[in-house]
Amino acid sequence: MIDQVLGKMEPFDYESGPIWGLGVIRTKSLQLLKFERMFKICRNKKGKLLEIGCGGGRFLETIRRYNPNLRLYGCDVNRKIIESNRNSNKNIYYRWGDVLKLPYKDNSFDFVIGIDILEHVESLDEALNEIKRVLKKNGSLFFSIPTEKNPLCLWNILIKLGRDIKKEYIGHVQRLTYRDVINLSKRHGFRIKRKEHNTFIIGQIFDIIYYSMWGFNNLGDNLRDVNKDEQIRGDEGVFKKFLFSLKNLIGFINYYESKLFYKMAPLSNSIDITLTYPGEKN
Repeated sequence: MIDQVLGKMEPFDYESGPIWGLGVIRTKSLQLLKFERMFKICRNKKGKLLEIGCGGGRFLETIRRYNPNLRLYGCDVNRKIIESNRNSNKNIYYRWGDVLKLPYKDNSFDFVIGIDILEHVESLDEALNEIKRVLKKNGSLFFSIPTEKNPLCLWNILIKLGRDIKKEYIGHVQRLTYRDVINLSKRHGFRIKRKEHNTFIIGQIFDIIYYSMWGFNNLGDNLRDVNKDEQIRGDEGVFKKFLFSLKNLIGFINYYESKLFYKMAPLSNSIDITLTYPGEKN
């Protein structure tokens, strides 16, 4: 089954967990690559766009910079970050919301995006049914989701050895292959427009080292701080500035590795998929 949760664990606490996605995307990184792939669905277009699991609003802020003609909406299960987003940007409409019960009317949006969100959802079928409900006929859906069960993915090997770091630290509950994602999309009536893969051997090695370090108290705290924002403040210490520079270097390598090998699905760790929905409701 696609909707699977490995093992038994307490529900992940998204209120006290790490904050993701502050600032605007500026540097060569995996985030920029996902933005470039996503932005193809709404470049030079008008309409309403919803980001599910918007976090600190990084993708929405970047979209607004390059296409101010869109009406932008964001929802997230973290009430604190939604309140912060509302206070910092009045031009984007933020609401608290769960992807399994979105707080919007039927046929509300021309575009829906979800970047690294569906791996946190226990029922992908329910999530896609909700997305279809709020998406207009012939609307576009873009989502990026880990495919850590790909046969040659290093994360798949690590999980088989008993180390499921991402479930513990950031709440991943889905373990999928790229074929699972494609089959899921087709089963829900979506038409696949593009599929591109990201995070290969070098990116996966860095990824595993990075999340493994979260277990060390002070170092883990510094890594979480560095990861949440695109820019470092001038008053940060030397060590944190070093970590930030290292993060940018790793992001630069991952960006070009993923652009080069984007068709090599079995070796990848994630898929970026662009879909259109013809409008037939289940």
